[in-house]
Amino acid sequence: MTLILYGVLMGAVFTAAFVLCGKPLAAIFLQDDALIEQTGHFLKILCLSAPLLGIINTMTSYFQALGKALKSLTITLLRNAVLFIPGVIALNHFWKLNGVIAAQPVVETVLSVICIFMYLKDVTYAEDR
Repeated sequence: MTLILYGVLMGAVFTAAFVLCGKPLAAIFLQDDALIEQTGHFLKILCLSAPLLGIINTMTSYFQALGKALKSLTITLLRNAVLFIPGVIALNHFWKLNGVIAAQPVVETVLSVICIFMYLKDVTYAEDR
């Protein structure tokens, strides 16, 4: 659990950095003011899921380390295909380009909840044996 906490805290630090410095960071690579503004906005949306990566990546590694490849694969498939693709399509329908960008934090929020349930079920099952 300590590893998850560190991952969430590191994600929060990066979220704060991108929220506070998104436009200046974009300006390092871009010269067009409109593009810098849009990139800064997109960074703020995308970075919202950074703290959740601590949960998702730890749970993926946890299941891999225990030789539970199917559970680890399930998390990966949920993140990259099963939830993400429909999420992009649905959110694009409602919010256009902002929806496409928002798909990642939305999907990773849902996936974090799923990972927590998978972990709790796994630990509970292990204690019962």
